[in-house]
Amino acid sequence: MIGVAAHECGHINFSNFEKRRIYASGIREGILYPELPEPKNEEEKQVLGELQVCLEQKKEKELRVIRETLLYLHNILEDMYIEARQCAEYGGIVQKAIRFLGRWDMEQAESIRQMQEYGMDSLSIMKNVLLQYLRSKKVNDWERAGGIYMEMLERCKETLDEVVIPADEDVRFRAANRLLLILWEFVKEAFEQEESGKEDTEQIPPEYEGGDGAGKWKESAATDTKEGEEKRRRAAAVLGGEQQEKAAAEDSVKEISDEIGKIVTKMEQEMLERELKENADKMDLGEIHNGYRLRIIRPEPTLEQIARYEVMKKKVDAAAEKMVRLIAPHLEEQERFQKGMVQGKKVCGSQIYRRDGRIFRSRNIPGNQDAAVGVLIDESASMDIHNRIGSARYTACVIYRFCQRLGIPVLILGHSTGIGEKKESVELYSYAEFDAWDQKDCFRLTGIRSRWNNRDGAALAYAGMRLGKRAEGQKLLFVISDGLPLAEGYRGEAGIADTRREREKLEHRGIHVMAAAIGEDRELIRRIYGKGFLNISDTERIPAAMAGIIRQYMGK
Repeated sequence: MIGVAAHECGHINFSNFEKRRIYASGIREGILYPELPEPKNEEEKQVLGELQVCLEQKKEKELRVIRETLLYLHNILEDMYIEARQCAEYGGIVQKAIRFLGRWDMEQAESIRQMQEYGMDSLSIMKNVLLQYLRSKKVNDWERAGGIYMEMLERCKETLDEVVIPADEDVRFRAANRLLLILWEFVKEAFEQEESGKEDTEQIPPEYEGGDGAGKWKESAATDTKEGEEKRRRAAAVLGGEQQEKAAAEDSVKEISDEIGKIVTKMEQEMLERELKENADKMDLGEIHNGYRLRIIRPEPTLEQIARYEVMKKKVDAAAEKMVRLIAPHLEEQERFQKGMVQGKKVCGSQIYRRDGRIFRSRNIPGNQDAAVGVLIDESASMDIHNRIGSARYTACVIYRFCQRLGIPVLILGHSTGIGEKKESVELYSYAEFDAWDQKDCFRLTGIRSRWNNRDGAALAYAGMRLGKRAEGQKLLFVISDGLPLAEGYRGEAGIADTRREREKLEHRGIHVMAAAIGEDRELIRRIYGKGFLNISDTERIPAAMAGIIRQYMGK
């Protein structure tokens, strides 16, 4: 029971229901989101041509088979992804229950021979084979009756193994589309069964019974009675008006779904804002910041910001993918063991240096990189010079997409000051939160801009507090800045000393702080952040430079 609950909570936490709705609706219209699959050989090119013909002709029964197949394939891929995420995020009883549920499902799984004896069609058998493989990397084929199913599974394995870990939802939609090409032989068999077998129950009124094509009206033996005639007339009316009713029903469902989405988003926003305010109220920023109020602002993205993100998206995604490629080989080396554990049977030699007691190692959870990342962006007025704020914005977007791809929790904050009644206030803008629900953080990031002054020590303390609460073993904080601290009563050596002191506190707590410097004060910034220093003035070098820093710490 806990395993089932944890599984369903995983969908709530990590699945994008809106995209799945778009995916399902598009198939009805002969459209595959996000695009048609790319064939890898001549046979698949021919299959793709046949698929395109089906989508263009929009034959209802064929589209229904395609839709049911694609939604099933996407669902099982999504199931494995959200279960891996739940295990990685929560561990403990959640992880134990999910793994138990998987083993229990496999114990109940029918063999291929049994499914054939039950008279299951080839497509249904193949769906079950794929699910068994995703669950356990095994298939119940002890009677050696698999034949064509096991051959087809071999062709699917590369796609299946690649897509259950990335956080990007579109990866699994693309994989389902690709698997459709491989399973096309069975899909065409299902087309033929649709033509000769069951009636379309979606278009049959409630009074109809019998699924073998020889059904009859639920009425008395006197079929010519007024009651029977009335039923036939009413059934014809139902059939004739179905498309209009269906369209109206879909509109109603969409309206209700949109309203529920708005309510959930509002609740999440209120909960998050309340939590952020409580965090700010509890913060002790130190004597130098006494009397300076700390404000946390969670901006709502504008239409202009959404449009700006669409312009940036292609370049940002390319840079993020480059970072993933540079780091992936290193992560593969780390896959067998999870380092930085607080307890265990084996001490990890490379962890002895740590002061937080995380010196043990244990078997790793697939897909868990055991890291959390924070980004703190200087939004002072000087960031406008030479469009430094543009470089900072681009860097933040790249890190955000990179973390999404690898399933790494990420927090992105901008910091500046505001005008208070007596003194400046310390203002932090929450652009991306670790576990945001509303899927708008990518748009919020394009709202990063230059503002007023900067009290770096206070901003560091807050970002460190948020990272310090995370359960991940590794915590990385990137500070993007173009100069030194400068604010009311906070400049020169006083500001430098306070910022350096906060940085040392964070390092002592096991949070690795790195300065990504832009502008002319790079050497002065190096004085504060020491070896954790990175020059990002050249945006073309950002992916490689960031990958180098992350790779340096990810395996520690």
